[in-house]
Amino acid sequence: MSGKNQYNVLVDMDDGAYTQPATIESDGLEFQDFSNTSNSTSAPPPPPPSGRTGSFFDTQPQQRSSGPGKAIWSLDYYAQYFDVDTSQVIERCLKTVYPVGDFASDTLNNQPDLYGPFWIPTTVIFALFVCSSLAGSLAAYIAGVPYHSDFRYLSIALAVVYTYAFLCPALVWAATKYYGCQPSLLEIINYYGYGLTVWWRVFDFDSSYIFMPPTSRRQQKILERQKQEAADRKQKSTSYVNQAPFRYAERNFKSRVPPPDFSKVVDLNYYDSNDPRIVKIPLPQKMISPFFDKEDCDAFLLSDVPGLIIIQNPFTDKAQRHFIRECLSVYAQAPNTSNLDTHYTIPAEGLWNLYEKERGGNLDSDYRIPRKEPQADDEDSEKNDPPPVETVPLLPPSDLVRKMRWVTLGYQYHWPTKTYHFDRRYDVPQEVDELTRAVVTAIEGVGYGDWKNTYRGCDYKTEAGVVNYYQYRDTLMGHVDRSELNMQAPLVSIR
Repeated sequence: MSGKNQYNVLVDMDDGAYTQPATIESDGLEFQDFSNTSNSTSAPPPPPPSGRTGSFFDTQPQQRSSGPGKAIWSLDYYAQYFDVDTSQVIERCLKTVYPVGDFASDTLNNQPDLYGPFWIPTTVIFALFVCSSLAGSLAAYIAGVPYHSDFRYLSIALAVVYTYAFLCPALVWAATKYYGCQPSLLEIINYYGYGLTVWWRVFDFDSSYIFMPPTSRRQQKILERQKQEAADRKQKSTSYVNQAPFRYAERNFKSRVPPPDFSKVVDLNYYDSNDPRIVKIPLPQKMISPFFDKEDCDAFLLSDVPGLIIIQNPFTDKAQRHFIRECLSVYAQAPNTSNLDTHYTIPAEGLWNLYEKERGGNLDSDYRIPRKEPQADDEDSEKNDPPPVETVPLLPPSDLVRKMRWVTLGYQYHWPTKTYHFDRRYDVPQEVDELTRAVVTAIEGVGYGDWKNTYRGCDYKTEAGVVNYYQYRDTLMGHVDRSELNMQAPLVSIR
C-alpha cells in the first residue's frame, strides 16, 4: 500500500480479452480512508482495568472466555485456569521468592491461574506431613519406642494450608468488595497460593539439617570428644549418686552419646545357637491349661544367670486378649489398690467401665473423677498410706485411665516401705492362680549346671501379684524382689 491510495491488482486473464493491467482508479473505484489523518497507524486499545469483571473470579473477559453454556460448577469452566506453561509457573514461583515490580501486571500479565495456587499448597501439605512423620519416627527411634504413623497430622495440614490458600483470599476479597473496591478474587488467590513457594526451601533446609553429618574436621573432633567424655563419665562411680549395677545398665540403654552397647543383649527370636550363654531344653512336664497354645514347650536358660527360666510365647491369641481385658476391667476394681487410689476416689465399678460408658455416650460430658479427701493417720501403724495431693487435676475417665500404672492383687503392697500389708489380703483371681500354678508345675526339675529347680507345683499357691500398665514411653526399672517370705518359691512374671 502506498501513500496515494493506489492499488495495483494483477489478474491472470486471457490476452485477447484484456491486454493491460487493471487498476481500481481506472475503473472509477477507490477505497475511502476513514481513519484519523493525523495518525494513520493507531495502536490497539488498552485492556480495561483489572477491576472490570467478566466472571466469578473477576478475570478479564477478553483474556479468559468461559465460553457459552459452561456453568460455574462444571469442570470445563475451571479447565481454562489450568491452561498454563511450565515456564510461566516457574517464573511466578521465582517472583514470589524474589518479589520485584508489580506481580499482577508484570508476572501474571493479567492472566492469573489456578494451577500454581492448587499444586503449591498441596506440595506444602505433603511436605508438612512427611517432615512431621520423619521427626516423630526419629524421636521414637532415639527414645527406643515403636513408632506409629498418625494420619491426623495430614488432616491438620489439609485444614490449615487450604484454609490459608483459599479461605483467606476469599475473606480479603469480600472485605475489599464491601468497602467499594473492585478486586480480582483469582489474583488474590494467586498471591496467597504462589506465596507458599518459600516453604519449599524451608523444608529442604530442615531435611538437610537433619541428615547432614558434621562435615568439618573441627566438628568431628568435638563430637568424638563428647562421646569419649560421656563414656568415661558413665564408668566412674562418683559421676552419679546411685551408680548401682541396675542404674548403670539403665543409663547404658538410655544413652544417646555414646549409643547403647547391645553386645550382651539376648534376643531369643534371633539368637545364635552356638552362644554358650543360651541353653535350650524341653520342659520335663506338660503345660496343662486352656490358656496355653500347646502342652509340650521348650525353655531357655542363661548359663550366667542361674534361676532364670524363659518360656517364649506360650499363650494363645484368645488368652492374651482375655487377660488384657481382665487386667483393665476386673483386676483394677476395688478392693484391689492402684496408684490412683492415693489421690482419687475411684468408683466401685472401676475406671475402665466408666471409660467405656464415656466412649459410648452414656456418661455426662462434664463428669470428673473426684479427689480423695485427706484422712488421719493411724499413730500405731508403721505403714500409713501416703497423703493425697490436693492440687491434682480433676480428669474424666478417658484421661485418668492413661495415668494408671499398677494394681496390686492378693496381699496389698506398701510402696513407701516396699513391704506387704499382711492385714490387707484379698482373694487372687482364680484363673491367675491356676495359670501360675500350671507354669510352676511345668518347670519342675528344670536346671543347668549346679542349679536345679526343686520346688513342686502342688505346693505353690499365688498369694500376691502386681499388674503393671505401660504407655509407649514407659519402662520397667531394674529391681530386686526382697519382700517375699519364701525365697524358694518361684516368682512368675508374665509379659
